[in-house]
Amino acid sequence: NSFCTLLILRMRAAAVCACVAVLAACSAATVFKSSAAAVSGPAEQWQVFVPYGDQVKSNFVFSPSGATGCTILQDQNDNAVVFCFKTSTGAKIFRASLGMFPVNTPQLTVTSDLVLVAAPTSVTALDATTGSQVWANQDVEASVAVVDTSVNGNGVAFVGYGPQALYGLAANGTQVWSFNGQFGECSFFPTPIYNQNGTFLACARTLVGGFPAIFGFDVPTGSMLWFDYNQGNDPNPRWADGQTLVYLKANESEWVTTYVVDVRTGFPKWSWPTNMQHATGTVLNGSIVVIGTWASTTALSLADGSVMWALPDPIDLTSELSVPIPAGPNGDQLALFHLQLSEHLEQSLRRVDPTTGTVLWNSTMNVNGAAPWHYAAASNRLATRTPNYVYGYDFQTGVQQWSQQVDENDFVAFTGNLAIETRDLQVVLAFAIGPNSADRA
Repeated sequence: NSFCTLLILRMRAAAVCACVAVLAACSAATVFKSSAAAVSGPAEQWQVFVPYGDQVKSNFVFSPSGATGCTILQDQNDNAVVFCFKTSTGAKIFRASLGMFPVNTPQLTVTSDLVLVAAPTSVTALDATTGSQVWANQDVEASVAVVDTSVNGNGVAFVGYGPQALYGLAANGTQVWSFNGQFGECSFFPTPIYNQNGTFLACARTLVGGFPAIFGFDVPTGSMLWFDYNQGNDPNPRWADGQTLVYLKANESEWVTTYVVDVRTGFPKWSWPTNMQHATGTVLNGSIVVIGTWASTTALSLADGSVMWALPDPIDLTSELSVPIPAGPNGDQLALFHLQLSEHLEQSLRRVDPTTGTVLWNSTMNVNGAAPWHYAAASNRLATRTPNYVYGYDFQTGVQQWSQQVDENDFVAFTGNLAIETRDLQVVLAFAIGPNSADRA
């Protein structure tokens, strides 16, 4: 009897321990699901389950207003599905099947009235409200993506690009022109930018040597305006204004020079050598060019290339790359992220006065990499994603406000004051990057 009593007591104790373990696990899961915050967690706005057991297969793409978000799903029958939702509530706008999932995940571009789907052998336009097909072009081979250029000259409404071609499409999807690379085979990759005057810029990577290059195009005609070969560094092109382009170019020794050119001719207005083999850059308010290298950050006058200020990196390491981040409601403020590529993982985030180079605050991050950075004007905060976390920083003070744990395989994208994330590729959640500035005042 005493043996039976002891056994029963042990069984009861084990059961209690198991219950405690389950409760602890549930509690931990609840905390993770609501915020997983290191400081004060982001406020969850909504949470939806992807319908029918589908899985999210691509990051989120948003309409120009940010009101609509879309992604590619893969259903249980291996069909590719376009899923669009309202970013304010997560409510489904439409779910449209594309047929069997292709080898490469289709890419999306969302305009104010269309969702453009670029698959390996076609481009399809869906109505952004109903998901019904507006047009389809089955003759564009190996398309990678489509960009809405908002250009109507010569009937060109969209510019698309694939591994070996650029093409102009009319509003009904018919091809107006194509360009397949006049300098041998070229592999175009998705970093084109365009201005409001109909001039299209595309980055290309030649198959021989694998180096980036810059092409300038006239969108209405598809005519190449100019070409500049590069030897290594990402050109990282930026518009300064409607006629002026800023990009980075490496010479045969891979030393990088900043070029400011007339986009109609490609002729340099001025250039500035970085004396480094890697660099990044941006343009603030159409008046200041900011260049980051492994050693320092330099601000140049857009008008004549004169140096306004130079700021050394906070840590004396040759593996630290300064990455300038435009911020502020008008894009005229500056933050610097100092990326460490060595075993030293303490990375620095600083706010700098764009006209004087004065450091306004400095914050450190013990993380491995962070990109991209997003400025949320409504809350005056910066947000970024690392492999396992999403972070929010107050742009006024530099104080980390929250951190949100994510799985490295899940997707995260930012729009306005929202971070849209996935959980296990089957749940979509939205978090506020911060409270509205008016609410905090």
